[in-house]
Amino acid sequence: MNMQLAVPEGEEVPDAWHHQLIFGVGPNAVYMTNPLDVGNEGEVHQRLCSESVLLIRREDVLQRLTSDTTLSSLSDDQSDPRWKALDVEGQVRQMIHEEDNDDEDLHRMSHLVIPAAYSSGVTFFALRDSDLGQELLHAPDLPLAMK
Repeated sequence: MNMQLAVPEGEEVPDAWHHQLIFGVGPNAVYMTNPLDVGNEGEVHQRLCSESVLLIRREDVLQRLTSDTTLSSLSDDQSDPRWKALDVEGQVRQMIHEEDNDDEDLHRMSHLVIPAAYSSGVTFFALRDSDLGQELLHAPDLPLAMK
């Protein structure tokens, strides 16, 4: 689940996606662990239906830049066309420009958006011989990965 989305105001954006265990659902409440959390249906939907992207903290980007960093390689040397589509090079250039500009009123980018290899989804567990297990096994629109 993309926990970098639907982050409550004032809380820090997590550094990655996370596996979440949903152990209960109530009226407008979804109860999860890893970490222990209660979200609403809209937040969970947004996190599950996310594009496969990762947010990198501004300070993590800037501390890794050196004088010999070739920014064009951020887009040109990537086999995944999403690096160009997301204009990763342009995002980094914007961060550098913001650092060089002393204007305190300037809105600074907090994160760099890069392509990721994550896929959100849901895993259901049920006893194979239970009514629920049989219903899941025979649901035509659920892809199954049974082991």
